[in-house]
Amino acid sequence: MPVTGHRIVVVGGAGLIGSAVARALADADHGLDVVVCDRLGPAQDGKWRALPARLDDLWQPDELLARLEASWRSVAAVVVMADAGAAQADADALFASLFHLRRRLHDFASARQRPLVWASSLQVYGAGPAQPDAGAEALAALQPLTAFGRACLAFDLFAARHRQAADAPPVLAGLRFGSVYGAHEQHKGAAASLPVRALAAVRAGEPVALWRSTDPAVVDGGHTRDWIHADDAGALAASLIRTGAGGFFDIGSGSAVSAHDVVRAAARAAGREGRMVFAEPPPEAALVVPAADLTALRAAGVDPLARSLDEGLAAL
Repeated sequence: MPVTGHRIVVVGGAGLIGSAVARALADADHGLDVVVCDRLGPAQDGKWRALPARLDDLWQPDELLARLEASWRSVAAVVVMADAGAAQADADALFASLFHLRRRLHDFASARQRPLVWASSLQVYGAGPAQPDAGAEALAALQPLTAFGRACLAFDLFAARHRQAADAPPVLAGLRFGSVYGAHEQHKGAAASLPVRALAAVRAGEPVALWRSTDPAVVDGGHTRDWIHADDAGALAASLIRTGAGGFFDIGSGSAVSAHDVVRAAARAAGREGRMVFAEPPPEAALVVPAADLTALRAAGVDPLARSLDEGLAAL
């Protein structure tokens, strides 16, 4: 890392993406200790299972800023993976987590000159295309289609406008994740990712619910996303963090996969027939999400290799 310190603090480090990043950083054995800041919730939900085995400390979210300030000399970087959890329909909760919290952590990173890395989303691009190297002016012209995407873009734009300031953190890196799925989300039920829900439904002999299309040019269930396994997303993010590179980076497979093809992949993994039913999408549904542009990752020296959806589902 470009500064002194031996601890990487992963905010939201018990969530699906955050825990994958925390595990990848902890397992790399580069002399860095991983601190997770998150809530674990009910033990029966199993969120605790996603924590890295080599865990230096576990902080509660309400003590984050005080703990950072008290131990700032030991902090090598702050990695913010927290999102709004189950409150995706609450715009205030989204902005509290995805904008206001990041603003406060940016203040810490500026004052103490520590790198700040945060999770953004491919949803900032709206209908696309992806453009991870876009500057502040281009970012301001983007039109996200969801409140989640808008909240992510709000902080991306703030960081882009402030990264040339004299007191800017030494590294500012925004990681725009695609649609992530993995083993540590089965407890989410209906809130789990489509690949995990599809696999569970096919194994149970039940139909998989997909969204109807609101675009005459797209068949029902024909909407595409860039799906990436959580372990691959975590490994790519950890590799990038260790380079000390700044800027914006898309984290995904680089390929768009339709919901139909997700169900077909789940059927192959389960060795059973996959059936589909269709429902009206909610108003805040992200029906159009572009595939990741992996150019910036490669330019930073990170090999963006990720497993296929078939390989990922076979491992669940």
